Amino acid sequence: MLEIVKMTAQHVDDVHVLEQISFPQDTWPKTAFMLELSKSVAFYIVALADGKVVGYAGMHHVEDAADIVNIAVHPYFRRMGIASAMLNTLEAQVLELGVTTITLEVRLSNAPAQKLYQSHGFAAIAVREGYYRTPKEDAVIMQKSNLGGNP
Repeated sequence: MLEIVKMTAQHVDDVHVLEQISFPQDTWPKTAFMLELSKSVAFYIVALADGKVVGYAGMHHVEDAADIVNIAVHPYFRRMGIASAMLNTLEAQVLELGVTTITLEVRLSNAPAQKLYQSHGFAAIAVREGYYRTPKEDAVIMQKSNLGGNP
């Protein structure tokens, strides 16, 4: 059974393990996640399968804009709709906050993630050269605007 809940400090150890699996060359330290949980502009969620963390996502929001900063699903649980469910949860959260635009960066080489974001209404709007450091790679900036059907 899949459940998506707000991330708490009790999830950080498991999220950090997932971070190491998903982003081995550019892993955030546990302290970074703890700091994120303390920020009023940050919103983080975890996907739980039978109580075990199998995915996480986070974003920052300021006024009418939000930026997805992290999203990861354990390799064993990919292609099961978990990332889509987390994106839907993030979008529902920002709609409540009056956000009208969401942006994110994704590795240029990560075609599956780009396809996922496109299926959720995101469009590529620019390329940020050298955004990722390890390994060095450009990022595609993707954006979804007019959330909630607002003109």
